[in-house]
Order: sequence, then structure tokens, then C-alpha cells
Amino acid sequence: MCRNEMMTRKKLMEELKAYNGILSDFIMKYLTSLINLEFSAIRGENITEAQRKILSGIDIYKDIAIYNICARANKIFYRQRESGNFVSSNFPNEVSYGIKLSGNYKFGPTTNLFWYKNAETPCEYKTVQIGKIYLFQTIWSEEKRILEMDRISKKIIELHKEYEACDRQYRKKYIIPSSIKKYESILSELTNRHQPSETQEKIMEITSRIHNLFMDDYGLSENDFEEIHPEIECRLIGDEFMQEYKQTSEMEKVLVKKYPNLVIERNVTYL
Repeated sequence: MCRNEMMTRKKLMEELKAYNGILSDFIMKYLTSLINLEFSAIRGENITEAQRKILSGIDIYKDIAIYNICARANKIFYRQRESGNFVSSNFPNEVSYGIKLSGNYKFGPTTNLFWYKNAETPCEYKTVQIGKIYLFQTIWSEEKRILEMDRISKKIIELHKEYEACDRQYRKKYIIPSSIKKYESILSELTNRHQPSETQEKIMEITSRIHNLFMDDYGLSENDFEEIHPEIECRLIGDEFMQEYKQTSEMEKVLVKKYPNLVIERNVTYL
């Protein structure tokens, strides 16, 4: 059956009945609990990794897990709106495939709070992938600010040297001067940033609160995640191409937790 149709609690319960006598009583009870939103499908204390891996090959488990993830996220945002927070989400009343679900904080600049994207595939293909969850958090860090200032200062020096080394007749074609101005502007802003603004304070508070609510719901801690290392890029040095790590901002960090059929990504922004 094509899985692009809307999935509701009632439809999932009806489909699950077909697995009576096929799946064990323990697994049937576990899947029923997921449909009833008793706990998150991501939590590990209710099922072993081996059992989860086996279930991943069954269509009904994927349907139920996606429903559970989206419906529980919807409940978290609904409670935040009830408590008067300026959050919005695009969650429908029913959960479907091929949809991106997101939550945002709308006070001043729109700030990401949560994003779920399922494994979108044509009807004729099957996949056991549930998708990817993105969590967001903004944190004040004097240490990261100093490290970023140092990185940008070195980048400005490097660009000046690169510009001076290039042939004068080709200088007009280079975008190095505009890049230098961009980095100098960033460095000036960081140098004068001594404390968060009122808007930044509110963004830090709401992103941390929503981030922690999801982490608690999933039964995860920061130690469960691994940082993604910078990508390796090729650069022409002299007459040879050399591989080196791509320079990345100290003000951002991406960490991931991988499951057999799901990835959770934490996106941390430092101020």
C-alpha cells in the first residue's frame, strides 16, 4: 500500500490488529503504547536495540514510530503555546509522509526550535528509515567568542597575504577585498559583544527550554551525542592539491546520535 496517505491513531490501531498472532504479545503491547503516546519511540529503556533493529524491517513499526515522534512533538509545542510562549508549528492534526514538521520561536527574528523530516520516498519503493530530527540550542559562551575572534583574525591575515601575493593585473578579478571587509565586520561585532541583548536572552531561554524538553522526552543526555568533524577539502598549495580540514566557525557545533533507522542532530549556536 502507498504510504503517502494520512496516518491517524485510528488507522494505525486498525492496521496493527492484522499483526495479532504474528508479533509477540510484548511487541504488540509496545507498539500499542507508542500509538497511545505513552512514551517516545526513541526511548531505549522500553525495547532493546536488537528488537528495534528487527522491528525496523516492518512497515507498521515505521508508521507508528513516525506518528509517535510527530504527535508527541505536537503536544510539546501545544503546551508551550498554552503557557503563553511565542512559538508556532506547522503540525497538522494528522501525520503524513512527505512533510516537514517544524517549530519556531517568533519573537524578533524567527528562531528554529525543532525540525523533523521523514524519509521521503516514492510509493513504489520501501525504506526502513524513519527520518531525521533536528534540535536547536543557543548558548552564551565567552570562551567560544574569543576562539572565534582568534580564528577570524588569522583568516584576515591570511587573506591579506593571499591578495598581496597575486599578480596586480588580476587583482580586480579577486573578491578578496570584499571578503576581508566581511571578516573585519564580524570581528568588530564580536569584539564589542560583551553581554547578550534582551532578544538574545529570550532566544537562549526558549531554545534551551524546548531543547531540554525534547532531550528529556527522548531519554537522552549530551553525552549520547558525537560531534561531527569538519569536512575535508582539497586546496591547491604550490603545485599540489593538499587535503586539509575545512575551517568552520567556533560559534556553531553540530552533534549527532545515530540509530539503525533514525538520526537526531543537535545544532548548537554560541553567542
